[in-house]
Amino acid sequence: MKNLQVVIITGLSGSGKSTALRALEDIGFFCVANLPVVLLPKFLSITLESSPQIKQVAQVME
Repeated sequence: MKNLQVVIITGLSGSGKSTALRALEDIGFFCVANLPVVLLPKFLSITLESSPQIKQVAQVME
């Protein structure tokens, strides 16, 4: 099983979540915005199983 670095970004409207997500994407993170919280475990499971090249994931949640 591979190691997966996960960053979860939260904050109020206008707090810079999208800016932070773009910065992480620029340094190689696979980024997802506004995925419902209940889908996060399944998303991470699928990522671990089927995408060996993805080692860093960033997620914005409101």
